[in-house]
Parts: sequence; structure tokens; C-alpha cells
Amino acid sequence: MDTFKLDNPAWYSLNEAHEEFAVNYDGLKFYQPAYCPFGGVFTDKSVALNIADYASFTDYFFLIGDEPKIDQNVKIDGELVCNQMILEKPIDLESNTSKIPYLDVASDNANAIRLYQKLGFVSRRKLSFWKMSRVLR
Repeated sequence: MDTFKLDNPAWYSLNEAHEEFAVNYDGLKFYQPAYCPFGGVFTDKSVALNIADYASFTDYFFLIGDEPKIDQNVKIDGELVCNQMILEKPIDLESNTSKIPYLDVASDNANAIRLYQKLGFVSRRKLSFWKMSRVLR
């Protein structure tokens, strides 16, 4: 089972299936704010200026992955640590697809995690969602 794209789900979604909804920066992609406030980064270069630019379009947004470096125009409002869970056993579907069903659930939401486990999902890894907003001056 090839799961590497799930390490950076927003990035890969915005490069593939949701490409038409992407706001593109060098090594950083976000959904257009009208769709949803999520983005992913795929570079070791500083993206602080690009994050600040995106912040000018929306009140708040989430960047998925490692804690981002930001400048004085953006603040981190919090981190939501989630369990990324995947369904390891295939589901019988009429369309034979190679997609891996997955979801992200807050790590402290034990009831939901137990429910998903009963449905066959297993924890794959922890994933951070960094809530950010622009600094109002």
C-alpha cells in the first residue's frame, strides 16, 4: 500500500485532483479561500512571505505539517494534533480504485477514534494542523 502522499495530503490534493482550486506559491499551495482554508508546504525554503500573502485573502487558515516559520504579519493561533487513520482492508466498490480511504481526527477525540477503529480504520501517524491568521494593525 503506497501511502507517501498521505504524509502531505493538502499538497498532493492541490497538485492532483484539486489542482483547479489551488493558489500556487513556490513550494506552498493553498485552496482558494472560497473553498476551504487549508494548505500544504513542500519545500525547505522559507515560505513566510507567501504565507503572509495568503493571509491577506482570509481571516484564518490552516497549514498542515510541521510548524511553519512565519513573519510579523501572521500569527499562529494554535496547533491541532490529529491522528491520521487509514482503512487498510479494501472496500468492495463497483469502481475498482487504488485510492486509500483516510481521515484525520483530533488526537484527543477518543470516542471518534474508537468508532473509526470499529469501522476498520487504523492509526497511521500524527499530523499537525496549524491554525494561523493575519496580524491586524
